[in-house]
Amino acid sequence: MSILIGIICPDGIIVASDSQVTDPYQGTFSYTNKISTVSFNIDEILVAQAGLSSITNRIVETMQAKSKGIKITNHQIVSKIVEDSIRESKQDLDEDQKKYVEQNGAELMVAFYVNGTPYLHTVNVIGSGILEPSTKLFATAGIGSYLANYLLREFVEPKEGVELAIATSIFVIKKVNDNTKFCGGETNVKRMGLVPVYNWDTQYVGKVLDTPQKFVNLTEKKLMKEYENTKKSRNKRVRAILQNVGAKVWAEHLKKVKAELKAEEEEENRNRAHAAIHNPVTVGVGESSS
Repeated sequence: MSILIGIICPDGIIVASDSQVTDPYQGTFSYTNKISTVSFNIDEILVAQAGLSSITNRIVETMQAKSKGIKITNHQIVSKIVEDSIRESKQDLDEDQKKYVEQNGAELMVAFYVNGTPYLHTVNVIGSGILEPSTKLFATAGIGSYLANYLLREFVEPKEGVELAIATSIFVIKKVNDNTKFCGGETNVKRMGLVPVYNWDTQYVGKVLDTPQKFVNLTEKKLMKEYENTKKSRNKRVRAILQNVGAKVWAEHLKKVKAELKAEEEEENRNRAHAAIHNPVTVGVGESSS
């Protein structure tokens, strides 16, 4: 089912994912790298897969065939290859296969550069199959997106470098894995950067740069150790804030309620006094006032 994360930084683009593949009917798990490099003429792009791997693998293979020798001069070139590959990969499916794909879902995340400008897109394979650009510095896809979006909104800051983005993505993937049934396994991280290419003049193109798995695993181990070591003190500070703010707001609430009750009581007393003045009690003949 997967969780995919992409983060745009001034010095690169980070794409990260879990590695668990779930058979929804057998309830079994296997593990694989869900992030692929697709090579163009001299540029490279990253494509990450979430959901039904039988259809996303077919799409990536089609993209790799279509991209050979193509020069990326604008983002529409990448969009067209991705969208055409999705369309072609789905057109030969029979009705049962289409239903199976729709039931299980499939998404892609695509990261690339065009003339030094970073692009981060996601696409729902089952829906329109049209790339949607990220409106933030990050994007997510897959079943763990809700939790990942929450955490990334808390942690991602403008102008953070790739070293912080890598650590952030590893931490977020780990938290999603720990709290989402269909996400798990090792965290895989790929990064893209601008690399100079010397032809008649110097130009910079997007290339996938190495992020060793041992580095990713070690970073995760140290991050989670530090997270657990500081958990008690962090929680203590949060509880203190909750106590201080909660007690203050509660006291203000009680004060407001007391003032409202007093005002209601005073209003009721005034109404009674007014009624007594304008509607005096008349004592009839033969009746006693007491």
